[in-house]
This record gives sequence, C-alpha cells and structure tokens, in this order.
Amino acid sequence: SRDPEESRALAFQVYKEVWDEFNKWKEENCKQQLLLLQKPLPPPTAAEDALLEASNLRDGEPGEVEIIYLCDSEDDIPLQAGGSTVLMCETVHLELPTDFTPHPRYESCTPAVQSIALRPGSGAEYELDVLPFVPYADDPTFDAKGYLGTFEWFGWRDLGDPDADVIQFETLRRLYFGNGLSLDEIDATGVLPPLRTNSREGLIYKMTQRDELFWPGMMADFPINVEQRGIDPRAHEPDINDLRGRLDSIVPYFCASPGCIQAFCPRHVRSFPPVPPTAPRVTSDDYPEGKSCGSMCFREIDDTFREDSVEWVESDVDDLQCTLEVIPDTLPCGLAILVRKPCREVLYTSATVLYLTCSPNAKKVYIQRRRLIPDDKVYPEPLKIVIKKGNPRYSTPGPCSHTGPCDRSNLCTCTEKSVHCSRSCQCSLTCGRRWEGCRCMLIPKTKAKTQTSQTCATDTNCPCRTRGWECDPFVCECDNLTYLLAPGKWPKHTKPLPRRLAPRSDGVYYCQNSDIQRGLAAEVEIKRGMYGLGAFAVNGIHKGQFIGEYIGELIPNEADNKEYVSFSPTILREHVDLNYNFGYSNDFSLDSARVGNETRYINHGSDKEGKANAEADTRLVFGEQRIGLWAKRFIREGGEILFDYGENYWRNKKKLKT
Repeated sequence: SRDPEESRALAFQVYKEVWDEFNKWKEENCKQQLLLLQKPLPPPTAAEDALLEASNLRDGEPGEVEIIYLCDSEDDIPLQAGGSTVLMCETVHLELPTDFTPHPRYESCTPAVQSIALRPGSGAEYELDVLPFVPYADDPTFDAKGYLGTFEWFGWRDLGDPDADVIQFETLRRLYFGNGLSLDEIDATGVLPPLRTNSREGLIYKMTQRDELFWPGMMADFPINVEQRGIDPRAHEPDINDLRGRLDSIVPYFCASPGCIQAFCPRHVRSFPPVPPTAPRVTSDDYPEGKSCGSMCFREIDDTFREDSVEWVESDVDDLQCTLEVIPDTLPCGLAILVRKPCREVLYTSATVLYLTCSPNAKKVYIQRRRLIPDDKVYPEPLKIVIKKGNPRYSTPGPCSHTGPCDRSNLCTCTEKSVHCSRSCQCSLTCGRRWEGCRCMLIPKTKAKTQTSQTCATDTNCPCRTRGWECDPFVCECDNLTYLLAPGKWPKHTKPLPRRLAPRSDGVYYCQNSDIQRGLAAEVEIKRGMYGLGAFAVNGIHKGQFIGEYIGELIPNEADNKEYVSFSPTILREHVDLNYNFGYSNDFSLDSARVGNETRYINHGSDKEGKANAEADTRLVFGEQRIGLWAKRFIREGGEILFDYGENYWRNKKKLKT
C-alpha cells in the first residue's frame, strides 16, 4: 500500500489536472454553443417598408416626428388627417362599502392530516442547526441579525456544483484505474467527498442519478460508464436474492405503527428495528377446510406424492425460511404465491426448514408445530404496571425491541418505565405486559336504567378511558371490533345496539372511545371570528362530540432554546405575536405554526367566564400521545368554537412581550 501522505499528494495533483482540463474545455465549449444559438436577422418585409413610408420620417424635417396610432378593432374607426377623433367609451360605476375592512392577518400554513416530527438519524436534526432562508427579510422591524446568530450554518452556503461533481468523479476514475488506488485509500486522502457511505449516499451513487457528461478529458483508455468502470454503486445494497437482507433494509423507511402503516412516515420520531422472527401459533390441524388452489394443492396430496420430487435450490429454501419467520401461520396456498412454488412442495419444505416432523397421510400432510408458552408464565420477576389516573401527562417510551421476555435483564424500555407494552412493541403477542383491552358491552336503553351501561362512553365504566387510552380494535372486545368484521359476523357481545350517536352509513355503530384513530372530526368552517380568523361549526355539534385532532410539528423540548424555523423560537413568536405551540408531554411540544389543520384557528374562550364550548385532551392512541378537542356543550350551527388556552399560554406570552 502507498504512504498516506504520498497518496494525498497524488490525489491533489490529479484533482488539479482534471480541474484545469475541464475548465479549459468548458470555456471553449461554451463559446461554440453560444455561436450555434446565433441567428441572422431576417430582411424587412414589404408591410414594414410600407409602414415606414407612410410615416413620412424619411422626408420630414430633423426633429419632426409624426405619431401614428394603430389599433385592432372589428369596426372601422375614421381618423381625419391633421385633426382629432373622439371615441366614446362605456362608463362603469363601482360602489364600494364605506366600512370595507381588510382580511384578517394570516400566516401561511401547510395543511396536513397528521403531525410531522424530527426523525433522529434521518437528517431531520439538520433543521435545528441550518437556516434554509431568512424569514421576513423585507421587514425592517424583524431582528434578522439576532435570528441569524442562533444557527450554526446557512443552507445557501453550499448549494453544490454539478461541474465539480464531474471533475471529482473523473479524478476518482483516474486515481482508481490509472494509479491503482483503492476506494478506501482515495477516501482516506480527504481530497474528494465521501465516495460511498451507503447504498444511497456518496459521490458514486450521486453520479448514477444524473446524466453523464461526455467531454474530451474522460475519453481516455479507461471505461466510460459506471458499470464499465468496475465501481458498483449498489455495493452496500443487499443481494437481489437476499430476501431477509432486503426486508431489513426497507424497515427503517417503513412505519409499522398501527396508526400509519406507510413508507416514509412523517410523524414518528423512532426508527423500527429489523423484523424479529415470529413463532407459529397454529398446527396444520387448525387449517380450515376449503377449496384446493389447484391440482398441486396441499389438500390434494395422496400416496402418489414423492418426497424426492421436491428439488429446491438453497436460495428458494432461504426465501421460504424468511417468509415463514414473518408470517408462519399463512396457509401453504398463500405461501406458494409468495415463493412461486407448488403448494404441496411448500408444505413439505416448510417442515424441513422449521425442523418439524412431517407425517404424510392419505389425504393430508400434518405438520406438528410447537405450542407457545405464554410469556407471562416464564417471567423471572413479578409483573409491575404503574397506572396513573386520568389522562397520561407523561411521555411514553418507544416500542421495546429485544430478544427474550420483557424484563430488566433484556433492557426492556417498557419494564424500566413500568408501563404496558403497546401494539408497536416487537415483543411476542402473548407478552404478559401487553394491555388486554376492555370488555365493554353495549346495553339497550331499557336495561341501562337498572344496569351500568358499558359503552366506553365515560371514564367510570371503561378501563381504557380511565387510563386515557383509546380502545384498540385488536385487543378490546367492545364494539370497536365491529368495523373490522363484516355484517353478520359480529360476536354476540359486540353486536351494535342503538345509541345516541349517529351510526355510520352502513349501519355500524362506533365505539365512543376511538374518535382520533378513526378521524371522526366534525365539519368546521374557517372565517372571520372573535379574534382574526376563527373556526365555526357547519352543523350542530353535540356535547362530547369529537371536533378534531390538533395537528402540527412535533418538536423536542430540548430544542426549544434553539431558533427552530417553525415559529417555536422566541424571536419569531415575538415578531409575529402569534403562538401555536401546544405543550403536551415531557419530551415534545406540538406547534402548528407552519403545519396544521382547521383546529389551529380555534380562538380562546375563558372557562371562568363560561365562554369556552370546547376542551382539549390528551389520549394515548396505539401507544402514542395525540391531542384532540371535544365539545363541552352543544354548539349550534354557525357557532364559533372556543376553548381555554390555559394560564401558561398567557404567562409565556407576557414573558415574550417583557
């Protein structure tokens, strides 16, 4: 290997050579391209000559100019030489109201259906340290100098130069092919930017995302395109046949939170770990009876089936192994589609992959799978759950992800915080820390007079509401389950009965503790209100009815002392005299200054004076805190929605002004 200092000097030398060659060629090439754009002026037309002749400019005295008016009109307008012509125009009278007032002040806001958060590790922290632009640059009253001083870097200082990319890549090509330096040695010189940090970053990947510029300096005795150069831009990507590697590679970009189930989730500030293997929970005896998927279906296996006819290569077995680790209880018919193999061979191979016994039968192959032992039976320490009365004003930990049961020895975050495991946790579905949900039942009004109605409607009769949680349709056995089941398949204890809230269009009644997750917001209209713009009810809103979720940017509280560009910093708040920041946990606050929905326009109404007709509350939805607004009393159609901002809001506002 070369001496590092020698390699660095060589890299500088080659970089300078390529730089000079490219810029010399660029100067000449630009001249040639500009000449190609040159176009000779056409000769004057006959009409232009006639117009010039009629103007008498040729025969006129010096300084004399005759002005000719040309106009397009469907009617001929007689013009008298040496005189004047009067044209009559229609008069239009406009009457403006004397009390005309301008529109209320308004700051632009991006509409959103869910909150947006800084996602650690995704470069989102960049927004806290780098200023992309100067807000209110044309406003002399804005403290721009003080605002600029709170950022470490300006986003416009390094915009990138496409010519520099070409020069750097040609330098890399010459060092790699012409001088025999490895990619690691070139990276170690520090002359070029990082070549390949991962499969989607670095100079090599960047050059594969743009059209290649052909110039004489690169037309040497070396390969031209990336593949011919022997530099694989996908070297950090999993192999195309590595299903497990490819699955794990997309996990950081896919949000598995039950409230999202989408790629590139803008809300959650946690990254999900690789998918852990899932243990099977059923045996082949539990497979339901049904139609066969074809002549090769596992239901059609008989004595003619020969084990030696199953010939799978190692990559096919690995694909089935990976698929069974994720969805082990899927029928062989479904697995056959995923791995593109015959159904009966999938059943036989799954027994081999999982190291389970396979005993053929005249009609069916039975795979005896191990039964699961509930995790709460093997806990090395007593289960401890801290239940706080009322809605949780504390921050919930991120979903736990570890091997083994949820205990302190396995560094389970839920155990350390003494809270229940949530739907997003990576532990087993039989984990003893998981919340079992409520068992509320709908009771007819005729019986409700003598019995306590269990409808998830109040904090006193629903354990989920008592803890400030919304019901989970996958664990609660209240009527929250009905929207997952087709009509006619409801369990007896979840069959919907009449209630005071209106049913859905298909006749299914909702659980009264699932407003946020279902998005059952009331329809509101934004117009001039008590203070600037306000939110008004389009239809009457009943007491307890869900108005909407407060949407905004989730900002870490430790970032509150930084001048964050989303109006949470004091300088911007003081300048615009507006505060949309909603503090609701120990770790985060919600700011709808730049991103939000209709709820950001709800004005203040004092509770003490009886003006507030709505209230805000925090609910835990699938393990994460959300803020919603509900009606405190009936709000008539067209009535303005008001809620009390709280004493802290006015205390902080007073501090800003002083």
